[in-house]
Amino acid sequence: MIDGKIQHVLSRLEKDIDYETEHLDEIPSEKRLNCISKNIGMFYNILLKSINAKNILEIGMSAGYSGLWFADALMSNKQLNGQIITIDREEFKIDSARQNFEEAGVDSLIKIRKGEARKILHEIKAEFNENYFDFIFIDADKESYIE
Repeated sequence: MIDGKIQHVLSRLEKDIDYETEHLDEIPSEKRLNCISKNIGMFYNILLKSINAKNILEIGMSAGYSGLWFADALMSNKQLNGQIITIDREEFKIDSARQNFEEAGVDSLIKIRKGEARKILHEIKAEFNENYFDFIFIDADKESYIE
């Protein structure tokens, strides 16, 4: 069962995602949400609950849709001392995600890092031990995956 405040924000975002899907040609690519689907969100939510995830790294957060599914899993697992570190370089996406996290009441679980993922990943590697993250979700800068 999804937390009520989180569900409210997810439902609003799903309407935006549906609109975007129907009007894809009208929305510039740099302004698209590019979110995972509801079914994928539910899958990750169940997966994170099943592994009792505590610390999550998300690379590419867009409007925070996947982060909300992740936060719900942490709350369900009673991992309130856990955290989600999420990276994005687009200011308008960060602003949108931050607002969504606050509205859903999960902003205390989520730490946003602004910048290029490759650079920030080096900082994170120096900051946390090798086995710190239970789950890493890579959904950005697909051109640089090999690097």
